[in-house]
Amino acid sequence: KVCRLMKHEHIDRVFAVGGADAAPYLVMEWHEGTPLDRSLQGKKTLPVGHALAVALKVARALTYAHGLRIYHRDLRPHNILLQKDGGVKVTNFGLAKKLDDAMGGGVLTRPGKILGTLGYLAPEYIERGEIGPASDLYSLGVVMYEMLTGELPFQGKTPLDFMRVQLRGTPELPSRKNPDVSAALDAVVLKCLSKAPKDRYASGSELLHDLGAVAVLSEAPVEEDKARLADVYYYQQALEAFSKSDTW
Repeated sequence: KVCRLMKHEHIDRVFAVGGADAAPYLVMEWHEGTPLDRSLQGKKTLPVGHALAVALKVARALTYAHGLRIYHRDLRPHNILLQKDGGVKVTNFGLAKKLDDAMGGGVLTRPGKILGTLGYLAPEYIERGEIGPASDLYSLGVVMYEMLTGELPFQGKTPLDFMRVQLRGTPELPSRKNPDVSAALDAVVLKCLSKAPKDRYASGSELLHDLGAVAVLSEAPVEEDKARLADVYYYQQALEAFSKSDTW
């Protein structure tokens, strides 16, 4: 029912929720497209411009959902649909929960019970079951890393190894695996993957600002309107400069 609150161009609509013969069901919007994970099978990568376009659209979807205090909790390539017209839909908010309904100030998982897909979960979620905007943005950071390098930032032979590396390991720069990745994009991805939530982007809007800047300044063709991105980016830059001046 949480999903029915959301109406956004990059979020799969849920029209009805119900149950029949003890089996729950969702009536969802139908789209023609392919889950992102199929494009990444066999350690394939996306062109940098395409990866940036996907990340921008997913970040917009998360920014909207977070504005409603709704968090996805299972963001991964399988839950990102690439449409034939270039559109992107974030799907399967089945694990989503409205933070207002959560107990314990955002602790949404009982100790020892992890929901979501391990490789994409933020450290604070693995350790304490805590979520917030930064935990979804961490997951998006993992997705960006995978789109750019064809690999997850952390590897492990067992679930325990996976968790240990996620909690303690340091990811290699994406540009070392893909020379087309710029230093600026490296910085954005690694900030999303910071261990502590306070070291990540505080909001989807902050991430959008930096992704927009990378897209505008990128030499790679980005499947976005660069002129529109530039308008937003330079407006934000001017606003920040004005706010720091003595003009007020």
